[in-house]
Amino acid sequence: MKNANNRVATVNGSIIFACSGLFPDGMAILDYARGEALKYRKQYSTEMPIEELVRSVAEHVHHFTLGGNRPYGASVVFASWSEIEGGKLFAVDPSGMCQQYEAWAFGKNRPNMRNDIDRIRKDCRHLRRKRLRKESARILLNMREASLKAMQSRIEMAWCGFSTLGKAIVLHNEQVKHAVIWAFLKHEAACEEGDDRLNEISSEEESDGMEETYV
Repeated sequence: MKNANNRVATVNGSIIFACSGLFPDGMAILDYARGEALKYRKQYSTEMPIEELVRSVAEHVHHFTLGGNRPYGASVVFASWSEIEGGKLFAVDPSGMCQQYEAWAFGKNRPNMRNDIDRIRKDCRHLRRKRLRKESARILLNMREASLKAMQSRIEMAWCGFSTLGKAIVLHNEQVKHAVIWAFLKHEAACEEGDDRLNEISSEEESDGMEETYV
């Protein structure tokens, strides 16, 4: 069913959530995070800082590893942005260990994605948000061998940054679809014409449009 079982969502108005692993476990963690954020807002009349939210989630997840309960089978990430502190990204694994990163990935293909992730991490402050969306789709398709079957698979995205004034926004399917089509065609062009042409296309597209910088 279209739009069912989304793995990318918002915890509150300013924090993005994404999960990998067992879907029901990821949704249970999301429900807990939303409950904590709601309690904080009722008590303090402001949004819960991402550090406090992640600390609470990590303690909750770790509690389930101490016996008597089955540990969670999902890894999750939380992201936010503020004008004062900039972008923040935290990951919590099934053991309850929490780490802050500039960029991160889960799953068996994470080592293979490292170079692409590092490149985007270094360039993200200079790339426009439309280009960032396309580059993210390209990395995911490359890990799935950029086949037509991979192109039809589901990809979800969300962002928050200066252009959204810190508001967490899950992207519409059409926005993601356009990025996936671009990534597939670019992969095909690179295979046919080589890396030099790929870099040339990238340079040409970088000068197009006047979209705001995304963090």
